[in-house]
Parts: sequence; C-alpha cells; structure tokens
Amino acid sequence: MPSVFPWSTFKERGEEIQCDLLSFITKESIMNSWNSIVFLKTKNAWSDSDSLAKMSGVQSLWSTSGDWDWCIKLDPKHSSPEETAVFVKNLRNADWVAETKTSWWKEVSVR
Repeated sequence: MPSVFPWSTFKERGEEIQCDLLSFITKESIMNSWNSIVFLKTKNAWSDSDSLAKMSGVQSLWSTSGDWDWCIKLDPKHSSPEETAVFVKNLRNADWVAETKTSWWKEVSVR
C-alpha cells in the first residue's frame, strides 16, 4: 500500500529535518496514549512556520505537498480528542486558515 504521507521537511525545536512522515507516526503510535495530527490548508501562500511551530501544543510541524500545506503533530498533553478539538477550534479562528483535517490514534491491546 503506498504511503499517503510524503517525504517532507519538518521543524522540531527550530531544526529542519527530512523524514518519511509515516515512519515517524508509526514510531509515535507505540505509546499507549492518544496521538493526533492536524492537516492544515492555508487561504493564500503562507510561510510563517515559526509562529505556527510556537503555538501551545505543537510538537512537530511539516510542510507538505499535495492537498494540505502543513501537518501538525500535537504533543501528548494536547492529543486527546477533547484537547485536540480545542486546539483546532483556536487554529480555525486564524484568518489565514482555510481548512483542517484531524486524525487521532491510540494503541489498542491485541491480547
């Protein structure tokens, strides 16, 4: 199955890193807690990634190709469905946000 997540550049603690997003997400999903990502489409060309990366709750940030402009990985504190909903509501209040799509995942015991 082809990956829907592209090879991209993301910023973590101000440093740009190239990685396969699917590999990163798979590693993160090993934790027994909620994880969430928010895909973001901006209204116009926009490159103020520093202010987005500094928002409370942002763990990592990717600039992506395709249908979405950005992929935001939230930190564990903001990754529950309830906390993610609050984050997305605040994000959507920004006048430069056109659309968002959110995904959550949590490890489930198979035994």
